[in-house]
This record gives sequence, C-alpha cells and structure tokens, in this order.
Amino acid sequence: MSYEGVVDVHVNSAGDLVLNAVDLKVRAVEVDGRPVDYFYDGRVLRVRGPVSGVVRVVFEGRVSDKLLGIYRAPYGGGYIITTQFEPTGARYFIPCVDHPAAKARFRVRVSVDGDYDVIFNTPSVRVYWDGPWKVFEFAETPRMSTYLLYLGIGRFFESRDRVGSIDAIFATPIRDRVEDGRFALDVAKGVLEFYSNYFGIPYPLPKLHLIHVPEFAAGAMENWGAITFRETALLVGRGSTELTRRRVAEVVAHEIAHQWFGNLVTMRWWDDLWLNESFATFMSYKAMDRLFPDWGVWYRFLADETTGSMLRDSLMSTHPVHVPISSEEEAFEIFDDISYGKGASLLRMLENYVGEEDFRRGLSNYLRKYAYSNATEDDLWGSIEEVSGKPVTRVMKAWVDKPGHPVIVVEESGKGVTLRQSRFVLGGNTADTWPIPIVYRFNGAVNTVLMERDTLMFSGSPGSLFLNVNGSGYYRVKYSDWSRALSSASNHLERWNVINDAYAHLLQGSIGLNEYLGLVKSVSDIVNYLLTTTVISQLGTLYSIKPSAVKEVFTEYLRTQSNLLEGVSGMDDVRELVLSRRALVDEDYARSIAGLIKDYQGLSPVMRQAVVNAYAVVGDKPFETLRGLYKSLVTDEDRNKVLAAMLSITNRDEYQRSLDFLISGEVKRQDLQFFTVGSRNPYVRDLNLGWFMVNYKRFIEAYGDPGVLSRVITYSIPLIGIGQEGEVEGFLRGLSIPGIEMGIKAGLELMRTYSRLFHNI
Repeated sequence: MSYEGVVDVHVNSAGDLVLNAVDLKVRAVEVDGRPVDYFYDGRVLRVRGPVSGVVRVVFEGRVSDKLLGIYRAPYGGGYIITTQFEPTGARYFIPCVDHPAAKARFRVRVSVDGDYDVIFNTPSVRVYWDGPWKVFEFAETPRMSTYLLYLGIGRFFESRDRVGSIDAIFATPIRDRVEDGRFALDVAKGVLEFYSNYFGIPYPLPKLHLIHVPEFAAGAMENWGAITFRETALLVGRGSTELTRRRVAEVVAHEIAHQWFGNLVTMRWWDDLWLNESFATFMSYKAMDRLFPDWGVWYRFLADETTGSMLRDSLMSTHPVHVPISSEEEAFEIFDDISYGKGASLLRMLENYVGEEDFRRGLSNYLRKYAYSNATEDDLWGSIEEVSGKPVTRVMKAWVDKPGHPVIVVEESGKGVTLRQSRFVLGGNTADTWPIPIVYRFNGAVNTVLMERDTLMFSGSPGSLFLNVNGSGYYRVKYSDWSRALSSASNHLERWNVINDAYAHLLQGSIGLNEYLGLVKSVSDIVNYLLTTTVISQLGTLYSIKPSAVKEVFTEYLRTQSNLLEGVSGMDDVRELVLSRRALVDEDYARSIAGLIKDYQGLSPVMRQAVVNAYAVVGDKPFETLRGLYKSLVTDEDRNKVLAAMLSITNRDEYQRSLDFLISGEVKRQDLQFFTVGSRNPYVRDLNLGWFMVNYKRFIEAYGDPGVLSRVITYSIPLIGIGQEGEVEGFLRGLSIPGIEMGIKAGLELMRTYSRLFHNI
C-alpha cells in the first residue's frame, strides 16, 4: 500500500539542506516554487546550499508490514494505519530532520479515500469532502521533535471525558472494546491533574488521545497528545485481573508523564534517553501512589524496576545510565532495564537525599526553563542543586555517568563495624567507589551519611547496625550474619533488601544455596507483593537453572503461600502469581485443577493462568487443546495466558509445536517476544537453541528494530545456553548485526554466571 505526500520546510541555511528520508520515492524538490537539483541515496536527501525559502518535497511512501514507521495494524475486522517513530522511524514516513534536538511546529493536512477517521497529535480544525477524498486539517503543534509525531487512519470508536479544558479521549478500532477503555481514561484524568499540580505546569495541548493499537511492538508510545498502546497495556474488561489493572494504570501514568518529561523538554541526544524514561518511570509510581494509596505501589516499584535493573547492572557488560551513543542504530539497544529501572531507582534515592519538596521544586524549575527545547543531565542536576543546596551534580554524575553499583561489606570487630565499598559484579567484585547516601539504623536510631571513600567506621555493637533503611539506596550489602540481618529488618522493604542482596551473592558464589534457602524459609509465612514476587522470581530462576536443586523448597513455599491466601480478601495480584507458578512446579496441584480448562471462560480471572499452566504440565497432548483455546479467545490478555502456557509444556514434541506456532501466522507479530517465556523452560534448552538459531532474523523482520533482538538475547540466552555454552558463544560471536552488541555481551556474561551456578548447586 502506498501514499503520496508533500512536505514544505521553511529554511534559511547558508549550507546544504539535509533531510532524513529512508526508502521513500522523491519525485521533485522545489524552493519557492522553482525546481532545484537534489541528491537522494535512499537514506538522505540533500539540497545544495545556500537554501533559503520554502523547500517543497514531493514524494511517495509505502505503508509497511514492519512495526516501525508507518504500518498496518490488523485486527479481526480489518486494519488501521498507525505510526511508531521512536527513535528513528519518522524518516520512513516523511522527509524530515529526524533528530531529537531538531524541533519544529507542524501543520498537517491528510486526505483519505473513504469515510475514515484520522487521529493526529492536535485536534482537527476542519473536516470536509473534496470529491472522493475526506480531508482533515489539524491545528498547528507546539515546537516538538519528529519522533513524537503520530498519524492514525481507520474507523475508531471513542469514549470521551474532560479534565478542565482538556478533552481526554479513548479510541479503539473495535466497537465492542469501547467500555474496556474506561478504566484507563479515568486513570488518565487523575494523573493529568496530579502532574499539572505537581510540576506547576498545565498540560499544554487541548486534547489527549489514548489509542488502542491492535498490533504494536512496544508496550506504549508517548506521542504528544496521541499516545498509542498495545491492548494489554490499555484495556481492562470484565475478564481482566488485578495485575492487569495495575499494569494499565502504571503504563498510562508513565506515558502521560512523558508529556512533560520528553515531549515538553526533550533530551538533546539519545545518550540522555534516561531523562525521558527514568523520570516517566519514577513519576508514574508517584502518580499511582496518589491515586491508589492502598496499592502499596512502592512495593511494586522495587519488585518491577529495581530488582531487574540491579541484576543487569551486576554485569561487567552493563552500561551507564547516561550512555555514550555514537550512532542512531545504537539508540535502539538502550531501551532497557538501565534506562528505565536503574535511572528511576536513582531518582528515588536522590529524592530521599534532597527531600521531596526540594526535588519537586527542582524538577518544576527545570521544566519551565527548558520548555519546548532540549536539555542534558547537567541542566537537571543544576536545577535541583540550586534549590536544595546539596552537591547534587557531584553525587549524581558519579552514579549516572559510570556503569555498575556498589556493594558495602559489613566487617565486624571488637571495636565496632567497618564498612567497605567496591563495585558489585557477579563474576567478582572490583575496586571502585561511589558517593553513597546511606540511610542506616544504629543502636535504634535512624541516621544518614554520605559515604564517599572506600571505608567508613562505626563504633558500637555490630548487631545493632542495619543498612539501607526502607530500601531507598541503589546498592547492595553483604552481612557477615544474614539471619541476624533479616531479623533486624523492621518492615517488608527492609526484608526485601536482605533477601535480594543474599540472592545476588548466591549468584556471585559468595554464599551457599543452603544459606539463601534458609532465608527464604524464614519469610515463607509472609504474604506481601514485594516479598512474594521477589522470592517466586528468584526460586523460579533457580528452578530454570537446575530444577532438582530447589524443587522441594519451591513447592513447599508455594503451598504455604497458597494456604495463607485462602480466605483472604483482596490480594488477587499476589494470588494469581502464586497459583500460576504453583501449577508449573507442583504436579499434584496441577492435576487437581487441569480439568477446569473445559470451562476456561467461566473461571475467575485470577485462576485462568494457573489452569492453563496446569494443563500444559499434566494434560494429555496439551498443544492442540491450548491452540484451540487460543483461537477461540477474543482478548489479548487471555490469549497471552494461553501462549505462555504453551511455552511451559514439558513434553518435547508438544513443545516444538508451540515454538512453531509462534511463527505460524496465527500469533501476532508483537508477541514473537514470548520466546523469552519459553527460554525459562529447563526441559527443552536444546530445542530453544535450535529454534533461535534458525529464526533470530524474524525479530528484526517483525519489529524493524534490532533492539528487540538484543533484549531477547539478553533475557533468553543465559538460560538456553546452560550445557550448550560453546555452541551458543560461537553462534552469537558470528552474528554481524548492528545494534545487538550489548545484548550479546550481557547474554554471554549472564550465561557464564548461570552455568557456574548450575555446577555448584
């Protein structure tokens, strides 16, 4: 499918005009109505300078089947045309200066050959018919970068509301799903009000669309005034679980935070991507905490943001939060745990260090000063430092500009306690120091200190010291007595600290499995989202590495948690996690519920994942039954549950059919990444490796983004490679694909860690 376009660029340049334009057909270039010579090589359009006046480019483009640029997003009733431009997709759509530091105002007119709807960043100011063409003219945008432009064409069904003078609009191409956008729209209203008040800057556009895109590579995208979402990040229906509700709220809050952080003030270059993503991540939890104070969102923050980023940051192959980017291709790789989770965790630590009000005032001043422009990390640190009077620049640059994080080793003696810091690395610690804002409890009193050297001494009883009170610090601790440290923890945040640090030291090899499992047994009678999720994730990884080493303890932990949850109202998010994982590990439990699959639609939402998981483990030839169920379902939320179950099948022949199903055309392209779920299946590593070696190119073909393949390698290879290390390393070293180098290094390094653990437990 092709389209025709005309771009007018107002230019006054003493040099050449250079526009990005990838795979477009340029038909003519004019300056002030006069044809001029130009050069176009399929990637760059150059007009010899000096160039002054209105440059008009007449071109033709194509609507892609890749999930990048302008593409078709199919659904049951047809398809919509939609766009995804971050980081460099706008150049596949129109000739433009496709760079985050290049901002412009855009006036857009779109003609469609039928009675379709068109969504753009701004509202339409005029819609009329010109013969067979329906023409939409849109209001001029604010100054903005090209990666934030959006265009959607199709038949959309809407639900509308207002927040003051702002139109809040949910749009979907599926009529039957309009009501399923109501929850997200209500969240959007609340967070718009929260951010406007928190920053002291009103939302700057007259409308905000939340757009359901049926086929979408990312979870969501913050296009200014026209945010796009995949279904599972936006829709909440009668069959949705509490986990889905909370994910939708977080994603909506995250993308709306970008309307200030990223859209109003944009990073100058992709090396400061974290200025967008870390702040949107951190602010989304602050907004949810205000809207849903009973959710315990900071538990979720530590479980979902800090835990994963610290694991990634424990590798020598990690990268700084502020990461040097020498080419635009490299930008695809840094949409990862470091740019999101680590950066957000450092902001939480900074807020705790300077105080909530000084942090807020510093952010507000920063946004006001650089509104409709670009900024760097130094601009942000300077703003917070000016308000707080604390050495923010010196402290934070040490954390943001270099990779890794510290570990504080607690050494006890008769005179007191000595703290020693170094860089924590799974392969062995290395010498390094950070200025660490430590919140500690000593002799019953809570105090703070900035530890800037490699050692710090306390005199007093060693047993009365606890580090990282309330878990605000981004560092690990190694205690000489882990059980005593756990008993000294005063709340779930601190218990999480101890469990999380002990697990990291287990992976490193500096404590033994039995010592770690003893700590797990000590918290097995505590039901809490943060602790329960963390322990299940840790035991789940150990089970994926070597099932026999932890199966007994894992099964008993899940049984205990299940029993504690019986008769407890609420906590459906925890209940779903416990029961779905128990169905994969406890065969007796799986057999007791597998038959319920016959009435899948009649099950309570909290039980659906557990039942399909159980059938995958103990069902007779489970693939065909699960495939039939998958095809009968209408929501992505339910289909994803079944797809995850398929990739948990332990029978080798049946599992191979599940892998083939991923690329059969019956599964959405966006869900090819579910391969990472299958990579955790310890019984079929060789099948996963064989499939990946044949099909790895599909990830780039589907998404048009090498960063997706990079992340798949990071998350999948460490477990697939156990027992096949030489073959895996040889294969990955032989790949020559720009934009996956970080993933290869991280995947291989973590594979070596897991392989070492496999032989030692």
